[in-house]
Amino acid sequence: MGGLGSVVGLLLGGALTEYLSWRWVLFINAPIAVLVLIGTGVLVSGDTERGPLDIPGAVAATLGIGSLIYALTRGNTNGWTDAGTLVSFAAGAVLLVAYLPFVAGVGVASGGLGPRLLGALPARAVIAAGMLLCAGGLAWYAATLTPTSNYVAVMLPAMLAGGIGTGLTFVGCTVTGMLGVAPRDTGVAAGLLNTSVQTGSALGLGALAAIASIVTRNSIVTGRHTVAVALTDGYVAGLLAGSIIFAAGALVAALTIDARLTPAEAAGR
Repeated sequence: MGGLGSVVGLLLGGALTEYLSWRWVLFINAPIAVLVLIGTGVLVSGDTERGPLDIPGAVAATLGIGSLIYALTRGNTNGWTDAGTLVSFAAGAVLLVAYLPFVAGVGVASGGLGPRLLGALPARAVIAAGMLLCAGGLAWYAATLTPTSNYVAVMLPAMLAGGIGTGLTFVGCTVTGMLGVAPRDTGVAAGLLNTSVQTGSALGLGALAAIASIVTRNSIVTGRHTVAVALTDGYVAGLLAGSIIFAAGALVAALTIDARLTPAEAAGR
């Protein structure tokens, strides 16, 4: 779900640059943080459940995602075969080995397939194809997920498709977002893209998690399902909503992105 928000954020980030100064866009996280802090005062208290905190897992996930984001950013400026880029991708793959199929898909798409496609096809075709793959992966989850789903039959193909789709979309949006930026402004432009990713991740994850939570709560309150089934129903609802948004994003990309890159530009040179 976070990946969905990131993609939406990347697309919105390009539009923001048309209306806002580069300098002020970099401070976009500050008012958002203030609004979130104020909003916590009106939250309704819920039941508290205590349990152990998975510190190693949290650290691995944070560092792994950070490595992938850094690799995608560095690849655009230093090249996708740069040693630092490859090391960052490798570090992200190792740290996210619970998510290895997804990471493998991202690596395949961003490390080789994405730049080659961008050099041969219009950017809108590559980005739209990536978003459709993500939509298909989430739709597969929504259609087949049950409390006893088999990992290989259900999760593996969806994670691989989602990884490839995410890699194509991120590479396409990043390269397109940096296209035509003056060398002196590349750092600011990259900062804007990263800000868009972080903002979109928070908004996307929050929105889809809210949908899942509402469906699960309603199922439990009405007593129609067990807790496991109710949780699965919530996940399915959130994943289905994400699939629809991805499909809509693919349509927007196909209709609004008008850029054609040379092989050198697609490779980040």
